[in-house]
Amino acid sequence: MTVAEINNAVYRDFNIIRKSTTQNRLEKQYFEYRNIHKIDKSLVYPVFTTIKSHSKNNWLLMTLKDHESESVKSLNDIVTAYYTYYHNHKGYRVFNPCTDYTLMAYNGHMFSRYRERMNLSITDPIEVIKHFFSNNCSQPIVRKFDKNDIGDIPFISVEKEGYLMGDIIQYSDKITWHVFKTFIPHSTARLKHTETSDEVKLLAAKELLNLKLGVIKELDEVSKRFCDVSGLMDKEVTISFLEHLIEDLENNRE
Repeated sequence: MTVAEINNAVYRDFNIIRKSTTQNRLEKQYFEYRNIHKIDKSLVYPVFTTIKSHSKNNWLLMTLKDHESESVKSLNDIVTAYYTYYHNHKGYRVFNPCTDYTLMAYNGHMFSRYRERMNLSITDPIEVIKHFFSNNCSQPIVRKFDKNDIGDIPFISVEKEGYLMGDIIQYSDKITWHVFKTFIPHSTARLKHTETSDEVKLLAAKELLNLKLGVIKELDEVSKRFCDVSGLMDKEVTISFLEHLIEDLENNRE
């Protein structure tokens, strides 16, 4: 399928499901369930429902407390997020359609990195996807950079558990995708679940930036170790990302 065909198929399903009784029914059931089981009103508490559209596409609907609401007092405090997915040789790719017709696309590599770097014992890919969206993606993109050589706009999103990196791709006047390519945790499980200090992250980021800028030819063993435990040893870590990370870490020291 072409980009246009995928985009049209996702939004066709999305609009049909939204206009049906499905969302209202799920949100009502969710609200009643929370009340019956006395779920803390302040908890986000996401619940997933799997459905298949009339076009035979797989969808996950995540019903949860609205992040902008302090607590669940009525149906107005509940929202539903829509995710559709397919599987290919690179893993599961997930699409999250937005009402402004900007499509969020999460590559299989991103979920693989997430599972690996968060040290998850979950083996079912769909459960990994649910785990990711249950704990992330409530925040907007925080930094966009200049267009790269092919015209895409690199971006960074800071989530609860780490950084998401990717590109904004403008395929046409009517088709824009935010493609999420990789995940880097705030801390790493490689240090036996202890957090990497900001000082170590800062040193690692600066050394890796020097390498990418050509200031140094290679990392010494200590710097390699710093980069490894900080979760920075990824070919998709860009100069823009490192500059942003260094800026944040240095601001935290002030």
